[in-house]
Amino acid sequence: MTGAAVRRIRDRLTLTQAALARQLGGSRVTVARWETGVYAIPEPTARLLQRIRNERREPRERST
Repeated sequence: MTGAAVRRIRDRLTLTQAALARQLGGSRVTVARWETGVYAIPEPTARLLQRIRNERREPRERST
């Protein structure tokens, strides 16, 4: 996953860097560095980010 992809996902989720960092258990500076390409995004983090994106995209089923 590229830094640009992280930024696109974050923008679609309407999250700030700090809010995304909280959801991923990291810091705002780390998210900023991923987005600018300073740090590589670890594979487990990329999978978690994709899962967060997918959960927000799909409506949750209600149990009756």
